[in-house]
Amino acid sequence: MCMFQEGRLKHSDIGEVWSGYNKGLHDWLLRLTEEFDLTFELPDQGVNLVPCLLPETRPKV
Repeated sequence: MCMFQEGRLKHSDIGEVWSGYNKGLHDWLLRLTEEFDLTFELPDQGVNLVPCLLPETRPKV
């Protein structure tokens, strides 16, 4: 299963993404990605946007 569907990282998948790290560091790692503008939290959605993993094709509006 892809954990980054359409450039979105669900907070519920963080444990799987960083399974090699102590669970106590997961929140810090997420905040670090935000600090360096690697991800952006989408308020009240439980996900972070990962711009480098967004689809290359733009959605039709």
